[in-house]
Amino acid sequence: MNELIFFGAAGMALAGSVLVFALRNTVYAVVALITALSGVAVLFFQMGAAFIGVLQIIVYAGAIMVLFLFVVMLLNVHRDEMGPDRHVAQKALGIFAGLMLLIQLLLLGRGLGGALLATPDGWGSAEHLAASFFTRYVLAFELTSMLLLAAMIGAMILAGRPTQEED
Repeated sequence: MNELIFFGAAGMALAGSVLVFALRNTVYAVVALITALSGVAVLFFQMGAAFIGVLQIIVYAGAIMVLFLFVVMLLNVHRDEMGPDRHVAQKALGIFAGLMLLIQLLLLGRGLGGALLATPDGWGSAEHLAASFFTRYVLAFELTSMLLLAAMIGAMILAGRPTQEED
């Protein structure tokens, strides 16, 4: 039963990820990304990291995707406004990178021999995350908070700036 859940969630995450890049409609691509993130959340639940799985659903599949949908619908960008699709080199590079990733994943699967990775007791719990954030990764945690604060201040300054029509 665990294998069925794993392969179902992994297939859901993989299909959603592929659809994000394959779909032309931006709203459908965001819905496909929500599907992929939900599949990843199920994988976290299956690994015993319920806290990270809940955060995955609430933060990423919930709040950030709602923000993406809001921005996409607010901008209302149509395909003809973005110009013709001339990025052949980028597509070729993306296909090459995807094939290299697939080869690496297949080699990794052969190296593991089907064995699951062992996780320490309490992995993925709120206590384990807090202990690692505030001891081992405290510098990265604080730098990230400073970066987010600077971005928030910059967004408020840009939003408060009057346009030329208002002058």
